[in-house]
Amino acid sequence: MSRSDTDLEKRIEILHSFGIMDSKAEKEFDNIAKLAARICDVPMGKVNFLDNDRIWSKANYGNDIKETSLTSGFCHYTIQNDNFMVVENAAKDERFKELELVRNDPKIRFYAGWNIKKEGYNLGTICVFGVEPKTLSDHQLEALQILANELESELELRRKTRELEMTSAFLEASVDLMLVVNKESGQIEKVSQKVESLLGVKPSEVVGQPIEAVLPNTSFLNELREWEQLGDQSFKSELAFLKDEEEFFLEAIVTKDENNWLITANNITKRKQVERKYRREKKLSDTIINALPINFYMYDDEGNAIRWNMNTLRSSGYTSEDIRSRKPWEFLPESEHERFTEFATSLNGQPKSIETILRARDGRLIPYLVSMVTFETKNEKYYIGAGQDISRMKKYQNKLEELLAEKEILFREVHHRVKNNLAVISGFLQLEEFMSHDKKTKSVLMANHMRVKSMAMIHEELYRVEDFTQLSFGKYLKRLIKNITENRCPPDKNIQLHAHIESVSLNLNQAVPCALIINELVSNAFIYAFEGRKRGNIYMEFRPIGNKVFIKVKDDGIGLPPDFVLEESPTLGATLISTLSEQIDSNLEVLASPGEGAHFELVFTNQRLKKGSSTNYVLT
Repeated sequence: MSRSDTDLEKRIEILHSFGIMDSKAEKEFDNIAKLAARICDVPMGKVNFLDNDRIWSKANYGNDIKETSLTSGFCHYTIQNDNFMVVENAAKDERFKELELVRNDPKIRFYAGWNIKKEGYNLGTICVFGVEPKTLSDHQLEALQILANELESELELRRKTRELEMTSAFLEASVDLMLVVNKESGQIEKVSQKVESLLGVKPSEVVGQPIEAVLPNTSFLNELREWEQLGDQSFKSELAFLKDEEEFFLEAIVTKDENNWLITANNITKRKQVERKYRREKKLSDTIINALPINFYMYDDEGNAIRWNMNTLRSSGYTSEDIRSRKPWEFLPESEHERFTEFATSLNGQPKSIETILRARDGRLIPYLVSMVTFETKNEKYYIGAGQDISRMKKYQNKLEELLAEKEILFREVHHRVKNNLAVISGFLQLEEFMSHDKKTKSVLMANHMRVKSMAMIHEELYRVEDFTQLSFGKYLKRLIKNITENRCPPDKNIQLHAHIESVSLNLNQAVPCALIINELVSNAFIYAFEGRKRGNIYMEFRPIGNKVFIKVKDDGIGLPPDFVLEESPTLGATLISTLSEQIDSNLEVLASPGEGAHFELVFTNQRLKKGSSTNYVLT
């Protein structure tokens, strides 16, 4: 780009900065054009500005032509001179004699123009035209210069006014309220339109009124006068007052000129409400954190302490300044630094814990449990965690390990004694059954003998194993089925028991009820399913289905009575089955139809992983 092109662009940029092109007619410019024509004693005067490709007239006198092309007029040549150009007879001037304005109406002969300058660039001209050849006097030429200077001042005033309007519009758009208040009277001289939407009063209602009409805060005017006496350039204040019976807050910034205070204000009610809510929530969180019986802390990604609670200070002896000035690993012995740093680096949003050693301010080494988690907000990472002295827990842990060894011995002895006691009871029942001559009594005694026997066998299994958490329920169940067959199968009948038993782990709370249920169902099948028959089959199934256990006892005997309902049966066996099924929260179904044999199915959720009482052992 050539220098001339650069200069043209700069000239156009400066011209447009005044916003003069294509603006409305203004009396001030029209008067200057008329005055120039009168002074020079010619019929036409103009105020012209030159754009990229046109000459545009801001003011016309004696001529209505508003715009011409850049090369069809005189002013294009004028602005190429430093100050002015005079053409005494255009018809004889080689540059202009072929112009349309010269050859045809209005047949211009005389032209004089003085450049309008701003920032060293010629933006336009104040020019006059005549239809007769003419020579200007020095006084007339000087008058054109004076008028050009006046236009330059008018342009600058226009730009300043334009900038002021833009600033005022920006201010009014960026603030909620603007006031001009007289210093002496304290009365409002001007107010922005937003006062109505902000405070519910019209501008016309408050102009001329004391400032309290808009800002009803009794102390604000006194603060203004004190500030005035101090001589500071600006003043900021927060005002609180009631609006519609609710608190309302404004933040006011005041500047001044010789006679007035210039006040801008923004509605900060929501901000104040948020601040109050934040202070309340922080006070609550501080109260909660300081009430914690453990140490609480929060660090940024650089290891700088953000928050901590009072218990952290009490338990360690450190001061707030100590915590603020140290990295978290610096509270540990040097031998723990690397391990703790690796732990902190491994955190990925999931809580983790580590046992380490805290060095108290007095030098004591305290076994310490640290639990920590990371979180991110606004692309910043923080560590939040808790710590506690586990000295007592360590002592308890050692003691518990000793007690646990003793407990295992005691458990083994307890199960042995329970098994022996149940065996004694079972023996008494069996002895009574042998001595009884009543068939019904013998049946009842045998049934109770088998029930006690089934429980005794479980405690026998618990006594035998080395690991109380893994007991063979499958092995136990096979022994139980064998025992039932030996004691309950009628000697004069050929009844086959087909058992399918898979390995299933059960805790003792489920194993005992489950064993009793199986005992009742299989025993009843042997006793009642084959009345009037010499042979038959019993099918027993015990297996896992996912996290559930499935039990089936089925026979091909005479079947159940047509009106049989387990829950309504008056027998002890039926009551036991129903009650024990509820105890293990099972779904018990009676599926057989009359004449098709009895068919019972149970499904219940295996609770072996759930914690309960001391009977939480597992049978496999």
